[in-house]
Amino acid sequence: MDPLPSAPRRVRAGAWMVGIAVAVRLLYLAQISGMPYFDQVLTAFDQINYHKGALALAAGDWRAPAPNELYAPLYKYLLGVAYWAFGWATDLRVGLARILQLALGVWVSWGVFRLGKACGGTVAGVLASLLYTTFGPALYQEGLLLREFPSTAALLGAVLLARHGPAATDRWLGSAGMLAVACQLRPNLLLLVPVFLLRVRALPGGRARARLAGGWLAAFLLAILPTLLRNHLALADPARRPEGSLPPAYEGMSMLTLEPQGPVVLAVGNHPANIAPGWLHASAQPEALRAYGGVEPPSYGRTFSMILDWAAEDPAGYLRLQARKLVWTLWDGEVPDNHCFQLWQEFSFLLRLPTAHFALLLALAVAALFLPDARAAVTPFLWGCLAAVLAGAWLAYPVGRFRAPTYPFLAVAAGAALHAAWMSLALRRWRRPLAGALSTVVLVRLLWVPTPDWIRRALGMPVVLTREILLRPNDLGNIAFAYFDVARDSDRIDPLLAAEWFWRRAWNQTPREFRVRTIPAGAEPLREIYPQLVRRLLRDEPRLVLDTSLRWETHDPYGAGPHEACAIVLSGAGDARCARRAAMRAIVRNPDNESFVRFAAQAPPADPSDEESSLLARVRADASDAGAHEALASLYAEAGIPHRGAFHLQRLATLGSEADRSVWRGRLSDLECRVRASELPADVPTTWIRATAGR
Repeated sequence: MDPLPSAPRRVRAGAWMVGIAVAVRLLYLAQISGMPYFDQVLTAFDQINYHKGALALAAGDWRAPAPNELYAPLYKYLLGVAYWAFGWATDLRVGLARILQLALGVWVSWGVFRLGKACGGTVAGVLASLLYTTFGPALYQEGLLLREFPSTAALLGAVLLARHGPAATDRWLGSAGMLAVACQLRPNLLLLVPVFLLRVRALPGGRARARLAGGWLAAFLLAILPTLLRNHLALADPARRPEGSLPPAYEGMSMLTLEPQGPVVLAVGNHPANIAPGWLHASAQPEALRAYGGVEPPSYGRTFSMILDWAAEDPAGYLRLQARKLVWTLWDGEVPDNHCFQLWQEFSFLLRLPTAHFALLLALAVAALFLPDARAAVTPFLWGCLAAVLAGAWLAYPVGRFRAPTYPFLAVAAGAALHAAWMSLALRRWRRPLAGALSTVVLVRLLWVPTPDWIRRALGMPVVLTREILLRPNDLGNIAFAYFDVARDSDRIDPLLAAEWFWRRAWNQTPREFRVRTIPAGAEPLREIYPQLVRRLLRDEPRLVLDTSLRWETHDPYGAGPHEACAIVLSGAGDARCARRAAMRAIVRNPDNESFVRFAAQAPPADPSDEESSLLARVRADASDAGAHEALASLYAEAGIPHRGAFHLQRLATLGSEADRSVWRGRLSDLECRVRASELPADVPTTWIRATAGR
């Protein structure tokens, strides 16, 4: 490794890292401050609960009540203190809170440098800090009013304090306190407690080490006590908590817990409803709550018992589900659930840098295992912290922000790997660097987007999995409403709302559902925009809208929504017969949609020679008509649109003998493998965003 640098050199390196971190975040701040919701909190996101709780705390209510009390409460208390401190700037405090977190990000960049330097020397520390500072997902998390980034900072502080020997008792107790803060922000980080205790066990000194372990554990338990008491005092009595802030299943729960929703989150991510191919099903959450059956409130003991029962019913399917979750946890794409990384990328080029790829950072970190110097530099303690954080994200369900606490440790390992590879090449040692480079390339390709076909086929992942699909309808709607609140700029609003409307139809959501979910208070006039906008687009740009509908028909060949959207567009374009066929496809998939039943009935009757219409009518009359399903699948395959037959192959896989079902399952699997992202039309909505946002 590099020679021990002098003190002035160490100071200069650290100062440079701080300066670069400040410059990057100032540039990022200048870019995202142009986002319409930079200083807004929209109702569609989890952060509205933190925001309202923080406002209540700043106003003097110690309970910090929020509309949804399922979350761990510490973050809204920290945010409430910031709001109270920014009381002189009431209209600016949301933006100021973002700035405060970006300032904390500068400290994290410096902490990554310190940790990397302690592991592999100054050069390794510099590389680690640069990797973290320019890592797009890390910057993105720093700018969100969510608890993931503060928990990352607290965990890094705990690790830095835990690097010392048993004599540094005060620092070890400080690490217990910092880890307790991280766990009170994200309770799945409790998996790190055994890792820290093993770190204490590895220290020299028998009795001193035992006393340190006991003191550390006592300090940790004492530090998490405030959250336990707060939840019990504020939530156990229904009269003290806001009405509707907890589901009925929680009645009678003592609330001596860090996060009331913890057992349910674990149940949702492992529910049998998610064994079916595709993304994790939204129905899993209410089904997981119903699984408790009202017998007892949610608890981890009850959840683990249910998970074991579910796994015993379908071991192979359950293992496939866990493998799919693991791939998504390590996947290069940032799976959204609140804000959308892909949308924020439109406002800052820093989020689009080549270093802004999780798969690349992970692969560089794994390459450290192939380089002896890097393997010696990255201690088992750091690998244990990394594995525990990833396990916490994987056990629940895959969301990009759940893995945020891994970023500093991945950057440290990647910095050590790059430094070790450079030193080996300088000494003309080629074999190890080549092995590390090969492992990096292979892992990046496996986790890259789109995911390789053989992985999707083996794990039952979605037919089409691309970065663009991660941009969801509500992301378009939210930014449109934010533009409406800020500038009331119809040139920007209309295309975004149009894209949202058709995407939601493709996702099989009714207008009422998405209006309730996305239109915030104060935007009631926007309810009148949708019908006018749809009529205008159907008149002026039916081809553009039809392309969007067809794109989602290919993405989701089982859903009714894409066919409903196509029916609306074709009807508006004057093609009544094709509109009727599209409506019939929608009805076959969703027989309960009365409006489309009427829609199809009012359209001109099918031509007797129209084979598709007659077959659809047979399936509509008898959903178990295997002959009609088989004929439709063959008809679509011959017409060059095999994805339309996927639904009928899926139905055939449930009919007839086991041998017949096996044949149809094989054909369905082959079909899903052939449908690729490259077959889809151009990504119209993303183009609209770039054009209308003026970026």
